[in-house]
Amino acid sequence: MKFYLLLAILISFATSCTSVNLKGEIHNPVTSDNWKLTMEHFPAKEGKTSKKYPVILCHGLIGNRYDFTLNEEKSYVHFLREEGYDVWILDLRGRRDAGTPSLFFGEHTYDFNFDDYASKDVDAAITYVIEKTGKNKVNWIGHSMGGMIMYARMGSMGENRVANLITVGSPFTFFHATKNLKLMQSFSWLTAIVPVVPSASIARIEANTKIPLVPRALFLNLFYYSPNMDPEDELKLKRHGTNNEAPGVMDQFSGSVETGMV
Repeated sequence: MKFYLLLAILISFATSCTSVNLKGEIHNPVTSDNWKLTMEHFPAKEGKTSKKYPVILCHGLIGNRYDFTLNEEKSYVHFLREEGYDVWILDLRGRRDAGTPSLFFGEHTYDFNFDDYASKDVDAAITYVIEKTGKNKVNWIGHSMGGMIMYARMGSMGENRVANLITVGSPFTFFHATKNLKLMQSFSWLTAIVPVVPSASIARIEANTKIPLVPRALFLNLFYYSPNMDPEDELKLKRHGTNNEAPGVMDQFSGSVETGMV
């Protein structure tokens, strides 16, 4: 009981954060199983020649849409708008701005997995953007898992509304998994006993206290390469760009690392 009380406190801490300066127009498409998603819209810069199709940006594991706006004028959003693209950033289900799921009860808990992202969230996002823009296709840029869900969508679900797919650090297999991934997989048994993986809570506490709670090899080094980052950007990523994750999602990733198959 004490463990779950502590977990609830950590979740509460994770949902209270300061704002990010680069802001777009918020939209809330709804999935076929009644999950509200968040999409942030940034139209092309005025005076730029509009490109044929809009772009959807999708974050990776334990990430959220702020990953694409935190460094503002160095961000994907800034450069794409400068090139004339209509940009839509997607938050997959379970991200706080659309309503943080309950730990145990209620309509929505952290009982979803990677398959739900690919089969339901991606479909809702593409359908919504096509309806809003009047285009018949979209471009998709996915970081890590944000690209992997599109591999699944296009390869297994017949998705034909994507004109161009760009993935950044999105593996096809885990046959050559790094030692950090293997270390993460060794702790996969924890997903069977926790209602949520408190990754955002851990990251935000570390950012605010400067006290490392989890070894970097087990946590942060899996998701970004610290030597390539400005210290201030790293703090922003911890405070804003990290999300708590569903145990089912982490369990599927651990299984992929173990077998090598995605």
